Amino acid sequence: MTCPKCGHELAEGNMYCEVCGEEMQIVPDFEPEIENSMSDVLSDVADQIDPTRTEKEVEHIRFLTDTIDISNDVVILPKNLLIKCMVAVISLISIAVIIIAVFIYRDNSYDYQLRKGDESLAKGDYNEAVDYYQDAYRLDKTNTEALKRIASVYENYENLDKAEETYLRIVEYNGDLTALEALINLYVNDEKYSEVCSLLEQYGDERIVEKYKKYMSPLPEFSLQEGEYTEVKELVLSSSEEGNIYYTLDGSEPGSDSEEYEMSIVLRNGVYNVSAIFVNGYGISSEVVTKKYTIITNVPESPIVSLQEGVYEVPQLIRVIAPLNSNVYYTTDGTEPSKNSAIYTDPIAIPVGDSFYRFVAINDEDIASEIISVHYTLNVETNISQQEAIDLVRNRQYELGRVTTPEGNVAGSEGKYMYSYSELRYVQNRTMYFISEYYQEGTIRMVTGNLFAVDVYDGQIYQAVAGSNNNYSLIKY
Repeated sequence: MTCPKCGHELAEGNMYCEVCGEEMQIVPDFEPEIENSMSDVLSDVADQIDPTRTEKEVEHIRFLTDTIDISNDVVILPKNLLIKCMVAVISLISIAVIIIAVFIYRDNSYDYQLRKGDESLAKGDYNEAVDYYQDAYRLDKTNTEALKRIASVYENYENLDKAEETYLRIVEYNGDLTALEALINLYVNDEKYSEVCSLLEQYGDERIVEKYKKYMSPLPEFSLQEGEYTEVKELVLSSSEEGNIYYTLDGSEPGSDSEEYEMSIVLRNGVYNVSAIFVNGYGISSEVVTKKYTIITNVPESPIVSLQEGVYEVPQLIRVIAPLNSNVYYTTDGTEPSKNSAIYTDPIAIPVGDSFYRFVAINDEDIASEIISVHYTLNVETNISQQEAIDLVRNRQYELGRVTTPEGNVAGSEGKYMYSYSELRYVQNRTMYFISEYYQEGTIRMVTGNLFAVDVYDGQIYQAVAGSNNNYSLIKY
């Protein structure tokens, strides 16, 4: 083997030239096919390294390949060519590493998955878009942008249950206002107004609440602070929104079937646990508000009812004694008496059958007493009915010529005398129907002052004349 630099014949096994000091490079034997394709291989390597090389550089590579010395034992390469080969191999390895890194980056890049989802959505591939967005979310669960895009896809493709579920997931995680508003609109379109109200109360900021406040149901407002008062008070309930207020006075939970608030509530003597709710135009109820009020005033004594409740077989009169500076009011239908009820002035004849009276005294300060309730049963055997008694009186007027027809027409007038049952009384040891007379002409009705009594057993007719203490005397008519 000779030195490629100076041509000196080298001793066998010597790796340096004794003359010029050149280092020998020894590589394994090449097959003839390898020798023939060496130039092409190095050219391809050069193309990988620099595809823009000039023709002169190409010729240089070919020159280098031509200088390779191949013998039966070894192939000797110039040192600079070996270095270039090594650089080429390293470059190829680097390129492979870069390609692998790119794929790894794509699989683990939030932005890349998000972008691919947008591209799929633009092509109309809804399922593929959702897959990319879900991959993005798995890579970064602190960034809910991917979830918002998933919810938007569900919404646009009318998978509303999934859209609501996804928007709610975002809102519960970070209260995102864009997702919140989108979810509110979904609930509104689905008429889920209670859910809208709950979202606004839990997550809504000032702007969102103002925009959707018509779906909210604020607490009813009370005009009085709870506590004790020494005078009658009027409690006003109100709300800042349009709707209805329902309330109870005994602390029970109010609902839409409770008393509807329409005017101020008068709190008289006693203890009141006022509970109220507000219901807006969408049927959403507020929370219940309860306030306790104790009113301690100068309450009048209860009225005194002279007739004890019980069963009677003859007509009786109810006499009532009112306390000082008070009037007595009563009802007969079981309702609570008030200043709008009938006022007691004269003794009341109890009617036949069962009757229920409730009396209350109200003083000059509009303070009410306790209510007195009484129950009477009047059992009276009669031979004459009320209507028969009325007919007897009307016919007697015709017999006496006081009227021109049995119907009560009056001569020289378009009017006529009319009669109605008034009450049942026990007078002079006899049970009598009292029949009142009035004159009617068109729509005008006038009481004549004539009062007739008809015996319930024999039908005898009397004129009843009022005396002192609401007593009557009877004159046969």
